[in-house]
Amino acid sequence: CGAPRRRPRRLPDLVVRDVYPRQATNIGTVLIRNSARGRLFLELLLEKATWGQMLLWDQSAFDESILELLGLESRDEPYESSCLDSALMDPVRGQLPAEFAH
Repeated sequence: CGAPRRRPRRLPDLVVRDVYPRQATNIGTVLIRNSARGRLFLELLLEKATWGQMLLWDQSAFDESILELLGLESRDEPYESSCLDSALMDPVRGQLPAEFAH
């Protein structure tokens, strides 16, 4: 009789650096697993990267895609694009790109 077998730990499909208060994610270094979730994230990201009205087209698309993917995985708090308005350019409001991070 040996010790009970432990189930292998599931590795993440997406890895980004930790984010602290008043900081934003950074698209500079990202690890994406070749998995269904990893490919879904890439699809979400590439779809948004074509939107011309994003403040920082790559970073805004990345941030919105992470929020959307987390919302799809959450049963209690689905993401309803509540931050998207902050990622879009609005010359009337004089919106700054850094506002999306807050």
